[in-house]
Amino acid sequence: MERINSRNSRMGGKNMIYDRLYEEFISLFPDDNCLFQKLEEDAGVVKNEDGMHVLFGMVIVPFLRKAILESPEKVKKAFDFFEQMELDSDPEIGNVAEVSVFEALINDEGGINKYLKYIGPESLKAARYMAQFYDVKPF
Repeated sequence: MERINSRNSRMGGKNMIYDRLYEEFISLFPDDNCLFQKLEEDAGVVKNEDGMHVLFGMVIVPFLRKAILESPEKVKKAFDFFEQMELDSDPEIGNVAEVSVFEALINDEGGINKYLKYIGPESLKAARYMAQFYDVKPF
């Protein structure tokens, strides 16, 4: 699926490594190591075997659903990370945020609206692009 923002025009964030995205993300939340292990077990995923889309969709999205109720700081930190993913020059990195995170949040009850104050400009463009494929009100 072609993303809305032009990869060629990116002045871009740091060069992220696709195979390290999950480890980089969870390293932002060292106090939540036990929670991530539980979410992995509950989802039946194995962090060194399952792909990034599975890990972000099955572990990171539930983490966000919990964090939005308990810790705005964690949500902000997570969305700052997603913004860096969107800014990365590798299109597959942004695609993980779009397809595995934004798409899931768009389809949640109440949609992505509760996350809007945390979402960066490139992530917002990408989420709006993803939303056009679903019967959701514009945000």
